[in-house]
Amino acid sequence: MPRLTTSPATKADREWLAKVGEYLYGYGWQTRMAEDLHVDETTVRRWVGGRSALPGPVRAALTCFVSHKRNHFVKLSAAQASAVAISSLDALPDPAPSYPPQSTAAVDVLSSEGTPV
Repeated sequence: MPRLTTSPATKADREWLAKVGEYLYGYGWQTRMAEDLHVDETTVRRWVGGRSALPGPVRAALTCFVSHKRNHFVKLSAAQASAVAISSLDALPDPAPSYPPQSTAAVDVLSSEGTPV
């Protein structure tokens, strides 16, 4: 029986995965990411090492995790938000558009009016 192989991950995928992993989990991110995705740690290491392509559903799940964490920071009070480097969140690349596309227009309007969000 022929051995199944997977295509290698691109450099951009590996870099994106590392940035997202460090952003979401910090030190030891590969182990904690594997737990959240219900995959073996070696699977995450294969993605990071470029030996396996990052599956689309995994990319979608991680994008949702990043969106959830970003939304959490948006809801912080002004005093708490000043202690967090919100600008660092903008450094993360958006790998794919969210479906449906999320608008922050309501948050922007409320924030400019001084209404707590």
